[in-house]
Amino acid sequence: MWHESYTSVTGTCHTVLALVALLEREGGRRPASAVGVLYSQPGGTLHRETIRAYGGVHSFVEAHSSSFKLESAKKGQRCPTIILRAGTEVDADNEILEPAHAVKAKRSLPACRFHRYGKCLRGDACWYSHEAPPVQVPIFDELEVSRLSASEKRKALRDQLLYYLSDENLQHDRFFHDLTATSDGWVDIPSILDCRRMRLLGATAEEIPEVLRGLTDVELGETEAGVQAVRRMVPPPPLLGERLPPPADTPECSLVERPLTLLRDTGSGWEPLVEDHDRRSFCFVRENTWPVELLQAEFQIIRTSATWKELRSRGGVATRSTAWYVPRGCTCRYTYGDASVGPHGRPEWLDAIESRVLVEACGLERSCWPDCVNVNLYKDDEQNVGWHSDDEGLFRGCEQDCQIISASWGAVRTFEVALKDENHACGRPSIFKRTLKRVQLHPGDLCSMEGLFQKHYSHQLARGVTTGEELPKANERINLTWRRIVNHKSYCPLARESNNA
Repeated sequence: MWHESYTSVTGTCHTVLALVALLEREGGRRPASAVGVLYSQPGGTLHRETIRAYGGVHSFVEAHSSSFKLESAKKGQRCPTIILRAGTEVDADNEILEPAHAVKAKRSLPACRFHRYGKCLRGDACWYSHEAPPVQVPIFDELEVSRLSASEKRKALRDQLLYYLSDENLQHDRFFHDLTATSDGWVDIPSILDCRRMRLLGATAEEIPEVLRGLTDVELGETEAGVQAVRRMVPPPPLLGERLPPPADTPECSLVERPLTLLRDTGSGWEPLVEDHDRRSFCFVRENTWPVELLQAEFQIIRTSATWKELRSRGGVATRSTAWYVPRGCTCRYTYGDASVGPHGRPEWLDAIESRVLVEACGLERSCWPDCVNVNLYKDDEQNVGWHSDDEGLFRGCEQDCQIISASWGAVRTFEVALKDENHACGRPSIFKRTLKRVQLHPGDLCSMEGLFQKHYSHQLARGVTTGEELPKANERINLTWRRIVNHKSYCPLARESNNA
């Protein structure tokens, strides 16, 4: 509820209306104060932001002590009252308050977000600054560029670079938006130099740090690959029309309420890709620490020894080859959409790999090992697995905590994860692209998905080979994925044993 107090100044040419308010948050115990002053004076109108900018009522009155004094709240009042001093105490020739635009010029104020989008109607009366948004430099031809002075070229390079990283561009330019959204905000300088306007300006990697010197809204650094890069100091805005993920409607049980041992707790070298405690969803990556010769030998053993079955899409295109190994006595088949893969007993060559991966890297006791492993072979960079969750009934990954461990051999491929959106359904994946994260999986790298990751997140192996020249047949990739079967098929003997127990 707004409470108002009106007082006039006598002896001056100004009439001042002071509005003092206390606004309580609904159901809250911590009231938030909001005060506004409106006065009839050529040059502008002051709004509630005026008081807020001074840090509250007391600071505002202290700054204008020649015009105001503060009277304590009277009994029954819910807010203090600003009383204007007598007119004799104020020089009639002096302005009680400076116009808003004059005060703005003296103080460093945040930019008006409405002005940036062309929607601010307050003009000079707006308490926030109306800085001109970055604009693209005009398209030059070689002759025009040759006529630019050194300072003009520096200014053109700086303006163009700031435009690439501005809200105005990132809301429409998916290329730059994706670069900033998936690399912790960093945009590598080679990508910038490859843009048309930068090429026309003849920009070089040495000039970029020079033209950015002294700017406070961008910084220089390096990407994870060690490439020189630049990024803005604030996160990028979403693309226009892009949906943002809502917070978790009902947070899952925390690790304190229901403890969960993660691989980062038992092993070393695990780095987080996703650490979403509200959704109890975790994804970690461990970079390779083993010699290339060992990985080469294992690649050849798996490639020649696994019992492969080729999987094809409904259109008849081969997507990958797979082999499915289960514990002794298990007859569960593994189903991929319309395809079904028969089980095989665990081969001897798997023991050495599991001892190294599950014990040395993951730190798991033998009793905690996963009991099944799925082996996938991607023969070229066009074979892949699209967006999906491991929601098979064998593992109940969308219903309960599920630990998945994956190891890579062969060509380097891009692994991507993203939060599911409200339209996600089995067979029709749909994600919030804003949450997409990606990582390059090299030979020997390990990746884990833990907790309720399958319930809330989707993942895919993207098309395209990155590199992999250190291994034979570099366009081929093999990965092993370990899980524990918690719900055997009804026809499986282990299901009957579990029921009898």
